[in-house]
Amino acid sequence: ILDCRVSAGGEIRALAGRGQIFGGLVRAESKIRVKILGAASGPATEIRIEPIEAPRLYARVAEADRILESSRTERERLDVLLTRYPRDCPSSERALAAIRATIEETDRRRRRAMAERGEIERRLAGAGTSEIEAAEAVHENCLVAIGRSAFRVRHARGPTRFVREGE
Repeated sequence: ILDCRVSAGGEIRALAGRGQIFGGLVRAESKIRVKILGAASGPATEIRIEPIEAPRLYARVAEADRILESSRTERERLDVLLTRYPRDCPSSERALAAIRATIEETDRRRRRAMAERGEIERRLAGAGTSEIEAAEAVHENCLVAIGRSAFRVRHARGPTRFVREGE
């Protein structure tokens, strides 16, 4: 696989012939098995084990984080307003009730965003064992990622495995 963008819903195996992933981005949901990852002098190679829809899921996590932050600041503002609002005028009770209702709605939005974020994180973490295996070598300029854990590989000769045990 030479300088390509490849995605697979299950496993990628390149063990026959040269069996090399060289440059580009290769992504699978469970396992990637090859003879050789990268090349001694060549383009960057990125190998990822993650759900195929991961980019969309990461965008949803960012949106949930934005909602969590905005609801936190809104709640702080409403709490200050609630404590400082005058309680001795006739319209106070209606205004205070409106503030409390807004606080409840803000809290509901926050709980929904937290639940969605948790569900997305579980989906990104996956279940079972995720594995990247190179039977002969891993060359420099390779980024290996399983879920949210990623690192650059300097060089490894011989059989090399990167494994993450599932939940």
